Amino acid sequence: MNYEKYSEVIIPPEADLKLPINNNSRYFYNNKIKELVLDIKFTDTKTFDLKLAEPLIIDSEHDIFLDVAITNDFKNNTDIENKAFLLEIDQFNIQTKSATNIIIPEDSSGEAVIPEKINNKINRKILIPNEGEGSNVVAVHKGTKFNYIGTITPCKLMNITGIITDIGILSGGNLNTIEYNVPFDVVGTNPRIIIEFKLVPRE
Repeated sequence: MNYEKYSEVIIPPEADLKLPINNNSRYFYNNKIKELVLDIKFTDTKTFDLKLAEPLIIDSEHDIFLDVAITNDFKNNTDIENKAFLLEIDQFNIQTKSATNIIIPEDSSGEAVIPEKINNKINRKILIPNEGEGSNVVAVHKGTKFNYIGTITPCKLMNITGIITDIGILSGGNLNTIEYNVPFDVVGTNPRIIIEFKLVPRE
């Protein structure tokens, strides 16, 4: 009986068979850019909890870019606290680092402030410049076009949660506290923000 002899498979040296970093074998690797659009309607709270229409599967580490933000019935940018918005998304590893000379202790004991106790609400937040020049209007914030904000590691997302505020106003006895409030009026308005993110797989 004749048996056909098969030669060994030869892999050319230029072939790249490495799997992507942080790739999870449960997911099929897809190196296409993903788009994530958040449509958030607010009432009287800063926080939000959104349910995705279908799961967002992240199969490798992705860089996150903020592409565009559109608001309706947000406050205009006349006052200093409304010159920008601070957005935090729990599922994103936001890379923003900030420095300030407005150092507010966590308590009122008068003791020296150590770095871990500095109350800096801008740190690890997404800063969105407010380009709304009128009260309670629709505004497109073009200054945010394709800005890098952080990363996301392999996961399966079903919900997106977070908080949005203004950039804070000095208040208190000797202007020694900062208040972070909602960046919109809630009486007789329909505050809403639509944000588009680009999720780009790392090489």
